[in-house]
Amino acid sequence: MNCVKKYRLIYCLLLLSFSLPLRAQHGWIFRYAANDITTHWRHLASGDTTVIASFEFSTDITDDPIEYYLKGFRPRPITNSTTGWFVDKLQLYLDRGNGVFGLDDSLISSGLANSIPRQSEPDTSIILNFGGDSLLIPNNNGTVFFIVAIVHDWRDEDPENLEIDTTAGGPYGKWFSIKVFNEDITVSPTVFSEINQPTVVQFFYYRALNLPVTIRNNLASAAEEASPRRNMFYPNFLSLDGTNASKAQRIDDLSFYADVFLPESNDNIELSIKSASLQFGFDNRVLEFESVEYGDVWGKDSWFYVDTSLTQVELFDADYPEYTIFQYNAQFNGSETVNNKYEVIDSSSIIRLKFNVIAPGVSPIFIQNIDLRDRWGVRYHTSQNLQNYATVESGMTGERHDAWAKYVLGDFTVSGGDGVSTDGVCDGLVTWEDVALFSDYIWLNSAGSRWYKRFDIASANSISPTDYCPDDTTNFYDLMVIAANYHRTYRGAFHQKPVTRGSDTLEMRLVSEDFSGERQMRIQLQNVSDLQSAHLVVRFNPEELRYTALEQGRWTSSVVENCLLLVPEESLAKGIIDINFAALDQSLGGAGEFLRLNFRKLQSQATTPEIIISDFRDSNCRSLLAVQTSAPAITIPRTFGLLQNFPNPFNARTQIAYTVPEPEGDHYTIAIYDLCGKQVVTLADAFHSAGSYRLQWNGCNREGQAVASGIYFLCLKNSEKEWRRKIMLLR
Repeated sequence: MNCVKKYRLIYCLLLLSFSLPLRAQHGWIFRYAANDITTHWRHLASGDTTVIASFEFSTDITDDPIEYYLKGFRPRPITNSTTGWFVDKLQLYLDRGNGVFGLDDSLISSGLANSIPRQSEPDTSIILNFGGDSLLIPNNNGTVFFIVAIVHDWRDEDPENLEIDTTAGGPYGKWFSIKVFNEDITVSPTVFSEINQPTVVQFFYYRALNLPVTIRNNLASAAEEASPRRNMFYPNFLSLDGTNASKAQRIDDLSFYADVFLPESNDNIELSIKSASLQFGFDNRVLEFESVEYGDVWGKDSWFYVDTSLTQVELFDADYPEYTIFQYNAQFNGSETVNNKYEVIDSSSIIRLKFNVIAPGVSPIFIQNIDLRDRWGVRYHTSQNLQNYATVESGMTGERHDAWAKYVLGDFTVSGGDGVSTDGVCDGLVTWEDVALFSDYIWLNSAGSRWYKRFDIASANSISPTDYCPDDTTNFYDLMVIAANYHRTYRGAFHQKPVTRGSDTLEMRLVSEDFSGERQMRIQLQNVSDLQSAHLVVRFNPEELRYTALEQGRWTSSVVENCLLLVPEESLAKGIIDINFAALDQSLGGAGEFLRLNFRKLQSQATTPEIIISDFRDSNCRSLLAVQTSAPAITIPRTFGLLQNFPNPFNARTQIAYTVPEPEGDHYTIAIYDLCGKQVVTLADAFHSAGSYRLQWNGCNREGQAVASGIYFLCLKNSEKEWRRKIMLLR
């Protein structure tokens, strides 16, 4: 009987045990975003809302009838930053079915610790509450939770797009991680045992990252790579090697490549790329876009190119019609998961752009609306190396852009080397090397065997140093433009000035003098405000005179340090002197002796040479009005004289006259001083050539205020002498 009861008890207990639910084992699977666990560092971009981790709940029983509740979750962030955390908030979302974070997912809780401990400090957890004691886990097998970070938007605090923490070790210096311990996730009911649950569940490492995106000139020299000019593009010619291709090359045949470049990968963080989208633009008055190529970031094997796609769309901005903008998109295709096809960034270009030069000038090259995604589809926060053209080369102000392309008329070679290079490399400047190279090819035309089209840049119709007007000849007009751009290089003034005809009338007169069988003809100019270049054709009788030399006048020599005088010898036998003058570093202003022509007399009664063509240009290549005064009207004083003013004494104004004889042309200053030796006003301060001069003084000081009655001194001086006259003012 006892035995029967015993078996009945065991049988009942067995029935009871089968009627109760089984105690399931459960566990968590942790991932970065929607991917497998990895120890790679990940990045966060400024202002992002992004999934930084996910975890999935599952049990070992299919169709487990027990309802499980998430009772607590306490992630533990740590950081190396000394200036604060860069995540504004952590949020917990419950996935609603597809395993990918989206708008359909439910926000469960959010929170942020008051302070995030540094790596060496005790752990501090962020307690996320669930609106009660627990949260029902809707699916016992495969329920996914997302940990979402609201990343601090540091762009307003960092308008230059620099790293948010430049003191923390460079562009990848600021990081944080989240770790989860066994006791940080609690589930109800309490389970019998757990799987996939080590003491520390997982570390999630993230860095704050700005990805530099630059437009790079791969042909930049080592010196330019270390300077602001590394983002400058100067289209180059072919070498002067005598080939037909080199001879036929013109300015509008120039082209260059620009690479949109990414940095080298850092050892501590994998910089990967899955897709790229950006816009690039340029000035369509200077450049023409020809083609785009895949950058080497997309891989060097053929399958990478087959497995990528490229789209390109031209955009138009009505507010800026001078800018042409293209949209560029490229990505890896054919992947089943978001990170299946990607490439690691390793000092690579995204795209290579080819531009053609269609006109001289300066054009920005810029990129905007940059969207680069890593292997997980996370968008990079990017930084750009923006610069103002004026910081690179003086004379132009305006917006900052990623890069600049520049071609200047008259730029044929690079400056600063040993001698004059003929390899065709340009540097955006017009210097003595360019002038010297051009001088070897002047007075040629398209019929000559030494003709190079590149030196033909201007014509008689040129009215600006930025106008490209070839005429199949290299002559004064080309030299005129080169001189103007040399002057602009020297002064750092490459901005475009208004092109108008000068209002002043330049006066030119000829003075001839015979002595000891020689004749010297002096060309004198007056009323000169800005003279950069001149073309004069002088005709003489070769049977009566023999041309011997051309020299700068005293005034020209005293004002201009560097100038160019070119005369072709072929025309001299015909009695033609074709004078081509260019003031290089400074234009002429004032009045004085411009040029001297020397002849040997072949006959005692030789005819006076005459100027049959004159073309004077200012520093903007504008034509200056010029009139030639007749020789008989010119009287050259033979003695110096500072005449007494008239009237003297005077009340309202007085006339002052003085003469400068040959060869006393010099820089003269005439001023009024009081009895204490204090200067009252300066009446003239300029170079004076030989001639007679008149001034007047109205009895006012330099501020235009009337001075008191009394005795004053009129002082005239040059570099060597000084003359004085006493004058009296009566009010």
